[in-house]
Amino acid sequence: EKQREFWGELMDPPSREAVEAAVISLTNLGAVRAKGRDGDLELTPLGRHLAGIPAPPCVGKLLVMGSLLGCRSATLAIAGGMSIPKSIFLRNDTRSFPNRNSRPNHHDNEPEDDGPSNEELRQASILQERNALLEIVGNSDHAMLASAYLTWDQMQDHRRKRDFCDSLGLSVNGLRDLKMLARQLDSSLSQAGFRHDGGSCDVNVKSWRIVRSCVVAALAPSQI
Repeated sequence: EKQREFWGELMDPPSREAVEAAVISLTNLGAVRAKGRDGDLELTPLGRHLAGIPAPPCVGKLLVMGSLLGCRSATLAIAGGMSIPKSIFLRNDTRSFPNRNSRPNHHDNEPEDDGPSNEELRQASILQERNALLEIVGNSDHAMLASAYLTWDQMQDHRRKRDFCDSLGLSVNGLRDLKMLARQLDSSLSQAGFRHDGGSCDVNVKSWRIVRSCVVAALAPSQI
């Protein structure tokens, strides 16, 4: 009853269906739970932490799980990648290239096809590198993003960074935007009580099974 009175005081109150959907989502996430028999809700310890993180609840849980399980930097990268406007991976569409096998045979007086162009070879190489990285991290696009970002961020030499971006078809501006957002989320996470504690916060940063578990727990909690 108190909740309904509160909704009625809002300038643009949510619909009943929207509120019920939000309650179900937060309950599945483990952020709220029923209190007593009257149906009232209360925040769980996780919910109280999420309330202090300026991010969607699922993203906040991802960050909390990453901090607790020792893969903080990886989950910060994933959370940042979910929040920036564009992907750090530039578009790679080899389907736009002509199918040389389907071309009709040339006459003797026509110039022969010289084979794939440099651009076609470059795009094919990028696709091969991405597929290899995807396999390494366990076929998770979220873990793939984290691996690419962390590798780039740890490089000190600008030329190596550029070559790495070229090999995977990465957007330098996108990576910089991601780094800025990851820093902001890291600061918010610290203010919520999850401060850096030496190297233990990233002891499992390259354990992709643990990273994938954090993603599932945050984005698909009903699956666990």
